[in-house]
Amino acid sequence: MNKKNSFTAPYLAHSSEINSILSTESSTRILEPIDHLNALTKRYPKAWKMIETVRKHPIYGKKNWPAWSFAPIQAYDAITALYLERENVQSSAGIIEQLAAIAPWRFTKGVYEYEQSVYESISKNELKGKIPVDVLHRIPEWSVYVKTPDFMEINGFFAHLEYDHIAKRTQLRFLLDRQKDLFPLTIHIGEWTVREGLDRFFIESTKQHGMTDCETSRKDLVNEMLPIVQKCLSLLLYLCIDEPDIERIQNQLPCRPRVKKGKKNQPLIPPKYSTVWQVGKRLAKQIIIPEEAKGKSHNSPIPHIRRGHYHGVWIGKRNSPDRKFIYNWWHPTVINAAA
Repeated sequence: MNKKNSFTAPYLAHSSEINSILSTESSTRILEPIDHLNALTKRYPKAWKMIETVRKHPIYGKKNWPAWSFAPIQAYDAITALYLERENVQSSAGIIEQLAAIAPWRFTKGVYEYEQSVYESISKNELKGKIPVDVLHRIPEWSVYVKTPDFMEINGFFAHLEYDHIAKRTQLRFLLDRQKDLFPLTIHIGEWTVREGLDRFFIESTKQHGMTDCETSRKDLVNEMLPIVQKCLSLLLYLCIDEPDIERIQNQLPCRPRVKKGKKNQPLIPPKYSTVWQVGKRLAKQIIIPEEAKGKSHNSPIPHIRRGHYHGVWIGKRNSPDRKFIYNWWHPTVINAAA
């Protein structure tokens, strides 16, 4: 395998049991995110009822974590422990991370597909400066799946925010989809850069596993994972800006599911099928160089596209309750097209 195009992450764990279930699928068929949901359901058929029970628990109850989080990571730890105890089954490595990503995704089944030129433009963006934490709280659904064509061996990724109600810490979790393999990749988010967020996670992970921290190895791992996180984070952030170019379906935009008024005890009902949200169709028309601008002589200004980037700005008076952080994508701009 070409080393440049291979994905190597020795610390990442995955589920051999889930992989064995998926291996029964035709090798020529591209697996969809719902296939991973079905595989988890087959392997852990009572997990979804368990998560609802845990979410109602006084310790893990929904009032103990923010609305943008479906459940804290401790809830999935509890589910895994319950399965081990009640069902007498073995829990595979990485199952907690898979449940944490796919359990909330099950209630919306949103799949986000970018228009190719917009996908290429946004995914090339490297986030500089601090992570825009408040913006990430606007992920349209509890967990989303974003397609990533022509990206190493990764077909797409699940993304969700996880709240650690014990450490009072927020993490951004990705679950990278490599057909029969699902690899978790996590960063701590806060008032720091993406690189530092990765580094903080690896330090904490080392402590939790009782391992000795090796700064050199950790830096190598951060350098290896950083381009992947940058790309996934850029694509995810676009879904969180004030007015993302997402094509409406039946005049609706993606959102977190809600129980109807007056029916507090009614359980959430997951949809039967995935919903594919088209992203960037209108935006794509703004980054095309007109044909008449092409083929200019060398003495003329050369038409080109100014690279897109994220831009955030505070509006409103300082220390005012009306003060708001506006974060948007400045799409690529055609320069000298009319020269």
